[in-house]
Amino acid sequence: MVVHQPGDWFGETLQGLVDQDYPGLQFLFLVTGDPTDAANQPARDLIDTMVPDAVVRHLGGNPGYAAACNSVLNLVQGDGGLFCFLHDDVWLAPHAVSALVDEMWRSNAGVVGPKLVHWQDPKRIQSVGIAVDRLGVEMPLADDGEVDQEQHDVVQDVFELSSACLMVRADLFRSVAGFNPQLATVGADLDFCWRAHLTGSRVVVVPSAVARHRESMVERTIEDEAELQMQRDLVRLATVFTLTSRARLLVTSVEAIVVTLVHALIVIVTGAPRRGLDELRALLTVPFSVGAIRRRRASVTRSVPDSEIHALQVRGSAWMVGYLRRRDRRRGIEQAQAGLAGTKEVAPRSAIVLWSVLVLLLVIGSRDLLMHGPATVGQFVELHDGPRSLLSSFVSGWWNSGFGQVGPVPTHVALVGVGGIATLGHMALLRTLLIVGAPLVGWLGVWRFASVLTTRAARVSATLAYAAVPLAYTSIASGRWGALVTYALFPWLAHHSRRLVGHVPLMRAGQDSVDGFGELDQREWRRTFAIVALVAAVLVAVEPGAIIAVALIGVVWTVVTLLHGAPAQYSLRWSGITALTVVAAVALNLPWSGTFVRSGWWEAITGAPIEGGRQLGLVGLLRFGMGRYVLAGPAILLVAPVIGAVLVVRGSRLPWALRGAMLSITGFLLVFLDDKALLPVHLPEPAVMLVPVAFGIAVCAGAMGAGLAVDLRGGRISWRQPLGVLVAGAFALGLVPAAVNAVTGTWHQPGTTVTDLLTQLPDQAESGDFRTLFVGDARVLPGSPLNLGWGIAYSVVNGRAPVLEDMSEVASNRTNDAGARAVRGIVRGTTSRAGRLLAPLGVRFIVVPIIDGGQSTRSNPIAEPRGLVDAVSRQLDFKRRYSSPDLAVFENSAWVPVASLLTTVGADASKSAGAESMIANDLSGATPVLGSVGSTRDSSVRVEPGTLHLSVPYTTRWKVSVDGVDVPARPAFGLTNAYDISGAGSVRLSFSSSVPGTLMAVLMMSAWVLVLWVALPRRRRAARRSTVTVVSGDTITFGGGEQ
Repeated sequence: MVVHQPGDWFGETLQGLVDQDYPGLQFLFLVTGDPTDAANQPARDLIDTMVPDAVVRHLGGNPGYAAACNSVLNLVQGDGGLFCFLHDDVWLAPHAVSALVDEMWRSNAGVVGPKLVHWQDPKRIQSVGIAVDRLGVEMPLADDGEVDQEQHDVVQDVFELSSACLMVRADLFRSVAGFNPQLATVGADLDFCWRAHLTGSRVVVVPSAVARHRESMVERTIEDEAELQMQRDLVRLATVFTLTSRARLLVTSVEAIVVTLVHALIVIVTGAPRRGLDELRALLTVPFSVGAIRRRRASVTRSVPDSEIHALQVRGSAWMVGYLRRRDRRRGIEQAQAGLAGTKEVAPRSAIVLWSVLVLLLVIGSRDLLMHGPATVGQFVELHDGPRSLLSSFVSGWWNSGFGQVGPVPTHVALVGVGGIATLGHMALLRTLLIVGAPLVGWLGVWRFASVLTTRAARVSATLAYAAVPLAYTSIASGRWGALVTYALFPWLAHHSRRLVGHVPLMRAGQDSVDGFGELDQREWRRTFAIVALVAAVLVAVEPGAIIAVALIGVVWTVVTLLHGAPAQYSLRWSGITALTVVAAVALNLPWSGTFVRSGWWEAITGAPIEGGRQLGLVGLLRFGMGRYVLAGPAILLVAPVIGAVLVVRGSRLPWALRGAMLSITGFLLVFLDDKALLPVHLPEPAVMLVPVAFGIAVCAGAMGAGLAVDLRGGRISWRQPLGVLVAGAFALGLVPAAVNAVTGTWHQPGTTVTDLLTQLPDQAESGDFRTLFVGDARVLPGSPLNLGWGIAYSVVNGRAPVLEDMSEVASNRTNDAGARAVRGIVRGTTSRAGRLLAPLGVRFIVVPIIDGGQSTRSNPIAEPRGLVDAVSRQLDFKRRYSSPDLAVFENSAWVPVASLLTTVGADASKSAGAESMIANDLSGATPVLGSVGSTRDSSVRVEPGTLHLSVPYTTRWKVSVDGVDVPARPAFGLTNAYDISGAGSVRLSFSSSVPGTLMAVLMMSAWVLVLWVALPRRRRAARRSTVTVVSGDTITFGGGEQ
C-alpha cells in the first residue's frame, strides 16, 4: 500500500483489509518519504499495530501513483497470483476480495474491479466502470451520486476501471510492464486498461464486491482543477495516438482534431471558455510529444486486432452520449420539481423547436448580411484597422476622433482589437458576427433569466416575447450599435444581478405571492459580480447612455420589491448592486471614463439632444419604430403580456409579473416624455431606453406563461383563464411581423447609404489627408454629433467616411471650439468666410445629409433643418459638388491638408492667432506631405524648406525631425502645430506617448484580465493520491523488505 500522510480515516481503511475473508492475503505498504519523516509516523504506528505481518517499504519521496504501483514488479516474485491495487482511502467490504477473485477465475478476466460507493453515503454510487470512445473520452456507466438500487449490479465487460481498486493477474501486469510510470496524476487507469485489452484480456466490473472510496485528495494536495483537466485532455490524446493501431491512426487523428475543435468551440460559447481553451491547448501540445508517443508505440504489446478494441468502445462520441444522458436526467429532475409545484411542464421538444425557429429566423433574416456583410449605415462603420493597429492606438494616448486629441482612447477601441485577435484579424468577419450575433446573445440572456420562474413554459414564453420585439431588427436596419449591444447584454445584467440580490428560482406554485431569497457563497458571489462588472463595462464602453437603463432597473425593482413586502435587506440590494455595477463599469473604463467629468457631461453620455423632441408619437414608440419595419402595427400587441400578467398571474410568480410590468411602464413613460421634450434633461436615444421596456415585456410573458400552466394544471377556471387566452392570442399576432421582416434577408438595411454616396469624393491619397464636416439633424449624422442648437448638430470625421475612432465624442479643446464657431457662423450668417476658418483644421468637404437610409428614409424622411443648405451655399469658399434629395456636398476651396507645407502667405499667417488672421489670408495651395497623420505610426518623407503644418490641437507630443535633428513645435493660428524647417531633408513625424498614459492603459487592460479571471468558473480539486495493496495466492512471495 502506498501511504501518503493519510487522515483519521486510515484506521478504518486498514480494518477493512484485516476483515477480509479471503485466506492467504499478504500486504505490502509503500510509504512516501523517508523513515525519519515525522508526518508518516502515525500511519506507520497504525500499520504496525493493525497489520503486524505486513511488509513496509519507504519510497524516499513521492514518485506518483503509477511508479509506486510498478515497484511491486521488483518486490514481488512469481506470476501465478493476483495484485489488487488500492487507494489509501478505500475501505473494502469483508467479502470484496473473495468476490473479485472468484469472478476473476469464473470469467477468465485479466482485470476486475468492484462497485465504488461514496465513503459517507454508501447508498450512492461513485463508479461501476467506465465506457470510452475512440478518442479516449470517458463516460461513466453510472452517474456520480446516483442512488444505488442495485440497477447496476450486473457483472459485465467494461473498457476501463477506476484505479481506486483494481485487481490484476500478476502475469498480465508483468507482460504489459505495469502502469505507465510517467502518468503520475491522471490517465494511468485508461492507459493500463487499454493495453490490457490489446493483450486480449477481459476487463470486468464485479458489483457484488463493494468498496467505499473517500476521495480525500482535497484534504491533502490542492491543484487547479482547470490545469488538472488540461492534463487529462493531454494524456487522453497521447494515449489515443499511442494505442490506436497504425491502420486506424490517420483517421483517428483527423477525427480527434475535428471533434476537439468542435467541442472546444461549443464549450467556449456555452459559458466555459477556459475549458475550451484548455482542450485546444492540449491538442496543440500533442505534436511536441511525438517522440515519446513513437517510443511508447514501439513498446506496446498487440495480441488482438484493433477491430476488437473498436467494438468495445462507445460508438460515436462519448461527449454527445454523456450529454444526452445528463440532459435526460436533468429533465427528470425538472419534471419532478414541476410536479411538486403543481406545474405542467412544457415538453422538452418545445424548447428545441423554439431555438430552431429563432436561429432559422435569424439566419434567414440575415442571409445577405452573412454573405455580403452589413451595410455601412448609421453607426455600423467599417473596421479598416487590424488588431495590432487598434491596440497600439489604444495605448498611445492619441485619440484620432474629430480634430484629434491627446488623452485616453475609448475602451471600445481595445475591445474591438481583442475581438479582431479572436477572428484572426478578419475585421469584416468580426463586424458581421457582432451585428448578426447580438440578437442571439440577448435571447440567450432572457432564457437564462427566466430560469427564476422555474418552468420551461416560462422560459419559452419570455424568450419568444423578447425575440418578437422589433428593437433588434430595427437597430440592425438603422445601424444603431448602442441599441443592439444594449439589447444583447441587458438581460445578462438582469440575470446575474438577480442572483447577487438573492432571488432564487421558484420551486413551488403555492398561493403565497412572496419572493424566495437565498445567499450565494462568498466565492460564487465574487465570480457573479465579476461577470456583472464585465458585462456592464462592455455595455458602457459601447453605449455610455445605457448606464441610465441599468440605473432604471435598479430603482424600479427596488421600489416594487419593497412595496410588495419583501425584506428590506433584499429589496434595497437592487439599488446597492446597481450602484456597485455602475461604479465597476466606470472603473473598468478608466481612464477614458474620466473624460466625461467636464462641462457638458450629460450630453457626452446621452448624445446630442433633439430640439423639440423626436416626436415619434405614442403609436410609433409602442411599435418600437426605430427603423424600417414592415407590418409594424401588429407589434403593438406585444405589450399585451404587460397587462395580462398583472391580471392573470398570481401566487409565487406575481412579484416577477409586477417587476416586469413596472419596468415596462416606467421605462415607456420616460421614453414618451423624452420624445415630447417634457423632461428637464434629455435621455439616450429611444432605441436604447426601450430595451428595458422590451425586457419587462419578456418577464411578464414568462410569468404569464408559467401562471397559466399552473392554473390549467390545477384545474382552476375563472375569469383569469379566458382573459389569459385572449392576451396569448393578441401576443401571437404580435409575433407575425418578425417572420415577415425576415424575408428580405437584410432586415431592411438600405441598399445605398450616405457612405456609399461619398465614395465619389477623392481618396485621401490623391491630394493629402482631409476631414469632412457633417452638418444637420443629429439623428442622421455619422460619428459623434455635437449639438449647436436650433435643431442643428455637426460632426467631423477623418477622410470621407467615419471609422471606429470617430464614434466617440472628444472633450472640448481649442480646435473643437474653433470648428463650432465656424459652423455657428454658417448657421447664423455672421460670416461668409467659414471656409477659411475651417481651413487650418483640414476640413475639405462639408456634407448636409438628409436621408441616411437608417433613421431617415425616403418613405419617412427627417426634414433637414430649415435653410441650412442655403446658408452653406452662401459661403464664398464653398463650392457645391453634389446635390440630391439624399444629401448636399460642398468643397472648401480654401482647405489645407492635415499635414502640409504652407505657402509663404500661409506660413506668415500661421504666426498670428485669431479668426481675423485666418479670414484675411487665403491658405489654399499648401503642399500635402506625410499621409496617415491620424495614426500614431511613424511617417517620413523628403521635403523642402518651409513651414510644416499639422491640423491637430497644439501639442508637443507630435515630434518632427529633419535628418535626425528635432524641430521644435510652435502654435499655428493659435490652434494647431507648425514646424519651421530651415533646410531640405528627410522629415520624420512621430507621436510620443507619455509613460503615465501608456501605463494607465496597460493597467486598465490588466484590470479587465483580472476581473475576467475571477469571472471564469473554476474549481479547485486535489490531485489523486493512490495506494497499493498486494493480494496473493500461495505461489506469490515477497522480496526482502522491512518487517
